[in-house]
This record gives sequence, C-alpha cells and structure tokens, in this order.
Amino acid sequence: MAWPSDLVRTKNWGTEVLTDSDLEGQFDLIINWLMASLNSSTGHSHSGSGNNGPRLASTGVTTTFGNGFTTVTGASTDYLLIAADVSDSNTTKKALASDFTFTPSASNALAGSVVQTVNTQTGAFASGTTNMVNDDSPPLVTEGDQYLSRTITPTSASNKLKIDVVLCIGSSGTTIIAGLFKSYSGDPDPSTAVAAQKSYVTAGGMISMKFTHYMTAPTTSEMTFTVRAGGLSGSQTNLNGDSGARLLGGVMASSITITEIKV
Repeated sequence: MAWPSDLVRTKNWGTEVLTDSDLEGQFDLIINWLMASLNSSTGHSHSGSGNNGPRLASTGVTTTFGNGFTTVTGASTDYLLIAADVSDSNTTKKALASDFTFTPSASNALAGSVVQTVNTQTGAFASGTTNMVNDDSPPLVTEGDQYLSRTITPTSASNKLKIDVVLCIGSSGTTIIAGLFKSYSGDPDPSTAVAAQKSYVTAGGMISMKFTHYMTAPTTSEMTFTVRAGGLSGSQTNLNGDSGARLLGGVMASSITITEIKV
C-alpha cells in the first residue's frame, strides 16, 4: 500500500533507534492527517489517488434500511427512495418533509374510524297534536309533528351512518310513536320513515325515548334527517316539558346525533 503523500518522508529509517522526539513527530503527522480527513469540507476524497481517505460529508449521505427503502439527505431536502421490490432498481423519490407528513382525512382513515359527527340538541319546549298511525306500516312524513332536524354531507357513499335519537317527550295519552326520516336530492322515498319507536307512558307523564339507526350513506350530497313524533287520536305530545311549559330549565334536552363511519 502506498503511503499518502502527507506522510511520505525521504529518510530511510532502517534499523535506526528512534528517539521520543522522532516518534512524537511521526505521531503528530499521522494525527494531523486523520483530523484533516475527517473535516467535512476539506477532507480527503476516496478517489484511489492522491491523499486517500474517507470524507465525512454533511450532504448527500445515503442510508439503506432494506426492503427497498433508502433515505438520501440532500443539501436542502431529505428524500425517501422507495423501490417497488427489494430486487427492483426502479425507485420513486419522495420528499420526507411533505410527502411523508401524515394528515388524517376522510380518505385515508382506517376502517371503523369516525369520519365526522354532527349533532343538534335542544332543551326548548315544543308540542303538537298530529297523530301517528298505530298499525303494521312504517310511519309517514305526514304523520306526527317534527321535533328535530339535522343535516349531514357524507364523504363517501360506501360509508356507514349511525343516527342516535333521544326524545324527552310526554303525552296526554298513553302511547307515543316516533319516526326517523331522511331526504336528499334524488331520494327515491323521502316520505317513509327509515326507523321508528313506540313507547307507552302514563297519561300526562314523560319518558326518554332512545333509538339508533345504522345505514349505508346513499349519497355524497347533503342529507336531512328529521324526527317526528305523535300520539294516538285526540292526544298531545310535549317535548322537553308538559302542560304547555318547559321543565328543568332547558338542561333536559332532546337530540339527534349523526356519525359517519369509515368502511
């Protein structure tokens, strides 16, 4: 192996006994050469000629992690090179600062994740006398009185919608029927309830009606969900109160909550 030019000296030491000062001088030469090779800007190039030695550069450093992943640190941007296969030389360069910054969204959410949740809640008093029909058919949008309404725009027509309804409601009669209705542009059947609930109550008393409906989003256009409720013939329903007045200062509330779930 040829000595680097920085270390070459013309003296042939032969079998001469070296003094401490001689050895110290040689060590100084070697140490100075090593330190120079480690300098990031003036270090020796590993070119096979001249002053050979490893140069530790601050840019262009490449690290291979295996499985086709290689990072390259550049002067201004860090990149990740992704090979289609471990043995494939074709790579795709991605800037780490932007392409690999993960921002959760409706499109990249995991299956089962909540994409969005919307809610309408009210503690206001409301009442009505429009009856519901008590037979073996879904309630119609012309039956009962509307007490709750909420819109949502699904992000995907394949996602699921979970609709939770809470009604703090009473009746002058003994039966209360509630129906959940949907409508959107192009809806083939907006007049028939998609879910319903029937409960019994002491005449003049109140109950908390709770039910949930789970469905596939039929559109990515805005949808409106409404909740209608009514008693049987001759009765009056009261929301969040009774005898024509609110109860419990508005904190006894009825609500509709719609949750879109990623599929």
